[in-house]
Amino acid sequence: MSFLLTIESLLQRIGDNIQPQLTGSVCFWGQWFGKPNGHLCTIISAAYDEASGELRLSFSGNQLLSVFEPENISIEDDLLTIGDARKVRMEWPDAGKDGRLKNRLYYEFNRLGKKVTGISNIHWSSIDQTSLSVNRPAVLMTHSLS
Repeated sequence: MSFLLTIESLLQRIGDNIQPQLTGSVCFWGQWFGKPNGHLCTIISAAYDEASGELRLSFSGNQLLSVFEPENISIEDDLLTIGDARKVRMEWPDAGKDGRLKNRLYYEFNRLGKKVTGISNIHWSSIDQTSLSVNRPAVLMTHSLS
């Protein structure tokens, strides 16, 4: 059964381990982070900054998801959905060929009205602009895709 959560109840469920550890593929308004079912992320902590409206979800692997002004949050079994947001940013470490951490890579998505745009510091073509849609959840995290 799916039901909407407040930010406070989401933080409590993650912080108190009420919610089983959420692991899955992550999608932003239709753009997958890695390959669906190929790159799994595990939430290890969550925090919220009320002043900026930023929800921060930390993942194993030193990955950070920032969701600004999140709305319509729900959890159902292995599915976390954040229906809408003003901005979503995913950051992860860039290990060079020698394996040392060089800098942080990112995807950043911004919604303005009925349009979502994405940018990245990887390569201009790393985000498929045609896949982005406000009709899809700002953040979708699922363990199983069928």
